[in-house]
Amino acid sequence: SKFNVDCEVISLRSVRPLDTALVFSSVKKTKRAVFWDIGHLEFGISGEISRLLYGSLFSTLKEPILTFGLPNEPTPSSPFLAAHHYVDILNALLQINRHFSLKLSENNIKDLYRQNTSGKNLFRDQPDIGEVGPF
Repeated sequence: SKFNVDCEVISLRSVRPLDTALVFSSVKKTKRAVFWDIGHLEFGISGEISRLLYGSLFSTLKEPILTFGLPNEPTPSSPFLAAHHYVDILNALLQINRHFSLKLSENNIKDLYRQNTSGKNLFRDQPDIGEVGPF
């Protein structure tokens, strides 16, 4: 990879039944986990998978699980409020870099982000263009 960072991406198409074997296998290899949840952080699927991982693979994890998702509040319909409601991809990338001590230059991360996205959506009531989900 360009930045000498290897990762596995798992896109759960179904959470019932949850493919725990796939998730556990990935965490056993990487010893880390980051969740991007399109739902609310509290009482959501990322919390449930985190619970399962901590219960079964606690000693395997090198760092605490990092989770991104919606705050525990109603999704706003106002463009002004919505602009701060959704997770910002660039800030998430910077937080991942710090959390896992990847030691990547913040400027390199910002450049990579700008090259691969056109930035915020013109419609401020939608998340970043790079994010997919039920909007």
